Amino acid sequence: MNVVQELTRIFSHLIFIYLSFNILSKLDFNKIFKSHTDYRIIQLFVIFLSVSIGFLTSNFLLEVLDFSRDIFTHI
Repeated sequence: MNVVQELTRIFSHLIFIYLSFNILSKLDFNKIFKSHTDYRIIQLFVIFLSVSIGFLTSNFLLEVLDFSRDIFTHI
């Protein structure tokens, strides 16, 4: 049972990181950064930002599911 939960956790993190990367890659970060900023630095920023947003979103969803499961098992 524990292995299934850990695999679910990993896949959830990967899915939310992928989703946040797709959303962030649609945005135009050239308007935010200066025009002479290297494209690789902007791309690296998008990757780090998508990992952090995806990880936080996944953790939030998994925690809400754990809390709701605990609430219903203690009733």
